[in-house]
Amino acid sequence: MKPELDKPDNCADDVVCQYINRDFWILFCFEGVIISALGFMISAALSIPLSLAIGDTFGGIFLQTPLDNVLNLFGYVLWLIIIMVITALVGLGVSLKALEIPVNEILNYEL
Repeated sequence: MKPELDKPDNCADDVVCQYINRDFWILFCFEGVIISALGFMISAALSIPLSLAIGDTFGGIFLQTPLDNVLNLFGYVLWLIIIMVITALVGLGVSLKALEIPVNEILNYEL
């Protein structure tokens, strides 16, 4: 016997509601992951020349010699994984919250 699911007021069929729930989760998570990946790529590209400039400037000021600059790819990969996991969890939370709002209220929303 299948467990009974709480059916929203605006959903006529349980199967349709399950597909809508899954699609909302996929949409919010995928959108968040893509946006955070683009932000990560832009920030990673900007961080390299900025780190070189700051390292040379502060090395020249405090040590009278430029600092050795080391690029750690493990750090970039680790931060990318952390960002993706956090973004997926946030997308899941947002999608679950959005499912509580009836569709007609979302479509009638005015700024």
